[in-house]
Amino acid sequence: MCHDYDAEKTVRIDSSVVADSSVRIAALSREEIARKEAEATRSQLAAIVESSGDAIFSYDLDGRILTWNRSAENLYGYTAEEIIRQNITLLLPPERMREPSSYIAAIHEGKLVVNLETERLRKNGSRFWALLTASPIRDETERISAISIIVRDITERKRVEEAFQKTEQELRDFVENATVGMHWVAADGIILWANQNELQLLGYAREEFIGHNIAEFHADQQVIQDILERLTRDETLGDYEARLRCKDGSTRDVLISSNVLWKNGKFVHTRCFTRDITERKLAEERLRASEERFRTAVSAVSDIVWTNNASGEMEGEQPGWGAFSGQSQEEYQGYGWSKAVHPEDAQPTIDAWNLAVEEKGTFEFEHRLRRHDGEWRVCSIRAVPVLDPNRKIREWVGVHTDITESKQQQQEILDLNVRLQRAMTESHHRIKNHLQVLAALVELQTQETDTVPRSAMTRLNQHIHALASLHDLLTIEMKIGGDVKTISTQEAFDKLLPAVRRSLGQRRITFKIEDIQVPPNQVGTLLLLTNELVSNAAKHGKGDIEVWFGVRDEMLGLEVIDDGPGFPDRFDPKTMSNTGLELIESLSRWDLRGEVRYENRAEGGACVFVRFPLPEVKVVAVNS
Repeated sequence: MCHDYDAEKTVRIDSSVVADSSVRIAALSREEIARKEAEATRSQLAAIVESSGDAIFSYDLDGRILTWNRSAENLYGYTAEEIIRQNITLLLPPERMREPSSYIAAIHEGKLVVNLETERLRKNGSRFWALLTASPIRDETERISAISIIVRDITERKRVEEAFQKTEQELRDFVENATVGMHWVAADGIILWANQNELQLLGYAREEFIGHNIAEFHADQQVIQDILERLTRDETLGDYEARLRCKDGSTRDVLISSNVLWKNGKFVHTRCFTRDITERKLAEERLRASEERFRTAVSAVSDIVWTNNASGEMEGEQPGWGAFSGQSQEEYQGYGWSKAVHPEDAQPTIDAWNLAVEEKGTFEFEHRLRRHDGEWRVCSIRAVPVLDPNRKIREWVGVHTDITESKQQQQEILDLNVRLQRAMTESHHRIKNHLQVLAALVELQTQETDTVPRSAMTRLNQHIHALASLHDLLTIEMKIGGDVKTISTQEAFDKLLPAVRRSLGQRRITFKIEDIQVPPNQVGTLLLLTNELVSNAAKHGKGDIEVWFGVRDEMLGLEVIDDGPGFPDRFDPKTMSNTGLELIESLSRWDLRGEVRYENRAEGGACVFVRFPLPEVKVVAVNS
């Protein structure tokens, strides 16, 4: 229970003086009634405080603790008997001893002390992060006599925030120090940001590059114009060749991969990756003067280039392979190269290679290859046959591309997505819990209050339960993960139905739902739209409500019917200021890309019909 050691005040009236005065007796009765009502109200408030999930306590202007609820006992570790009359400083870290007096000063100045993040001490000496709100307690003369404190433990939230900040910092460091040049360009061509690799590649200081037009650094103006025009058309560019001007007057051959970040249909900035291929281009020029097999190899990639004979065996000198693997020429001859391949990957590689040789087709594979320093590197392999004038295989030319860093980056992104998904799940779980706590408090109030009509509290409780259920439904896309492409409308409406019926009380509602597989993002919109239409029908109509969903005239349709007074003459939802109608219009026309129709039925009542495009779906069954 919530302990309060404030002295009770009583009123004494000399009965010998008022015994013969009916007026004063009546006054005494009214005062007694008022006193009892005040005591009842105080008991109700004490019950609410005691059942709160937050720690709630109060202290006087000297810092002595006056009240202490059960949640405070659980959070701080002190029982009420231990802490009452103790000074508030017992709960404060040394560096925060002045905080309570600052609350009092702020409150006296009329300022709010709400949702202040601070640290507090438990009985065992451990610290926790707290979200604190301080409010004044006034006596009968309206003077501040004490301070009420509400504390919520946010240690876990702070831990998650710190983890996110650390991840964000790591990602920022990764991008800034990546081995690939990166930059952002606005729609007008102005450079907004560039990483260190990009600046080092061209030799410019940050202020000499950022804020300038990207065209200033391109040697071929037609190339940059083509790049910007294609990006403006929302194309994604991959390995687009260009030449960039360096500060020293030289040019660098680069490959640009880029697309655009759009927000609400607006071009925000490009996301460009610049890979220096100057040395590769020079090598290509030299190799064009050599034999055909080297020209073919360079046209594929410029990493580890090797050749095999027509039978698929490695022969002759292979400088690239020997330099990377550390094998001697004798060691890699024939199928000796496979000894540099990871034992788990060697036989699968040989089997796939023999099949490609037999079928005389392109060979593509991935395996782990031991580098000369003993480190295993993940490599992507591509090999093609070189044909003679008679279209017979003369030899094979292949390349190994080291993709180890790329694989690691992909895994880091996957791990980050998992952490973000867990954080989102926790956030939604807490929201739902808070709604359930609020519903419990309303139920408690319905049992104890005499001032609020029970029907109103029951109605509020129903809406809160409905809101909790609807929140659960609206987060369905996040909960199922990214692998699920469609959701059954029957299953979705089955989850919505209990919440709707609870909110309608004794009203009867009939659902006729065709089981259709629709995208997850449409399910949340469809359920929210149905809930809004049913709420309007319950508010303005009477009797039964009918809900139908299915396929009609090669379109998906949602229909809600009631038997109320119908829509007024000259009813136009576009000109009416009504939040519910605005939500219905927005969900129907923008989220579902459909249209909505409002009609009065001949037999009485109203009908709202929403139709929107039919995706690639399969109608399974009709259930009521």
